[in-house]
Amino acid sequence: MIDVIEVPDGAGTEMVRRVPAVGSGEFTLGAQVIVRESQVAVFFRDGKSYDVFGPGRHTLSTLNLPLIGARLTGRVFGQSPFKAEVYFVNRNVFTAIKWGTRDPIAYRDRELAMVRLRAHGEMAVRVSDPVLFVNKVVGARGIYTAKEVEGFLKSLVLGSLAQTIGGVLDTIFDLPVHYDEIATATKARVFAEFAACGTELAGLVIESITPPAEVQSRIDERSSIGAIGDLDTYRRYKGATALADAASTPHAAGGALGTATGLAMGMYLMGEARDALAQAPARSADAGPASPCGSCRQAVPPGSRFCPHCGAALSPVPCDNCLQPLTADARFCASCGHPATSS
Repeated sequence: MIDVIEVPDGAGTEMVRRVPAVGSGEFTLGAQVIVRESQVAVFFRDGKSYDVFGPGRHTLSTLNLPLIGARLTGRVFGQSPFKAEVYFVNRNVFTAIKWGTRDPIAYRDRELAMVRLRAHGEMAVRVSDPVLFVNKVVGARGIYTAKEVEGFLKSLVLGSLAQTIGGVLDTIFDLPVHYDEIATATKARVFAEFAACGTELAGLVIESITPPAEVQSRIDERSSIGAIGDLDTYRRYKGATALADAASTPHAAGGALGTATGLAMGMYLMGEARDALAQAPARSADAGPASPCGSCRQAVPPGSRFCPHCGAALSPVPCDNCLQPLTADARFCASCGHPATSS
């Protein structure tokens, strides 16, 4: 006979403990049932739940066990023992249950096209309907821990999370500001599924939602380019730095370091040459208009010392009268007015 029925809190990991652990126990009317603050006791007889006891000390009688008492009425010789099982259900919130995606979630990103995401976090679960939980999930097990239900509940969360991400996000670049929104929407989406098992998702925390490493590296490169700003100025800076490093490293010309330095110097010089060619027309335009050759009267680029058409020297010719220099296209001396000698 079992006169006192109770289950200590234990390590806090047990969701349900059955008394007795195997088979049915013999109870008598008048036995004491001790239910702690965090527990609920559910009586089962012949595989069916009859009565539920909340926290406190209870004495079994026909008043608090009317269904069982009715089954005992009329038994031979007035015998009172009856066989039943008691399930003590822990109503505490089971926290720090880790969850994570085993397979990546396929997500269509607005900027990156198709991306595969992985998600990790924690969730908190509690039993909301003890009778339903025992009937649907626990069955006839003697002890049922949170660890045993984690896999099933995680699958519900992850299935909903995949749908929620697609409905909330346009691009993963907006992820950090949407974590709370995604968690809240996921909780609302799985509410009915958890309730059907007699449980409740008390809390859901998303720690990270990340793309594969290769996609993350491309995002980092994109951020770096945005931080650099003026690529031309950055290239000049890197070229100058490479030249300075080469000058301060005695053996930089040998091995891999020399090769890298040579490449950096080559890229720098090529860039400088390209810039010089691009700026050459602008400098020529600033030098003034072309003047005619004194010999063949063809246009000569400013600053030329010889005519590119006839090869004549373009140095100033002196005036025959006052010996002052004449311009190539002068017909009279600007100093004395004497006619210029034509050749």
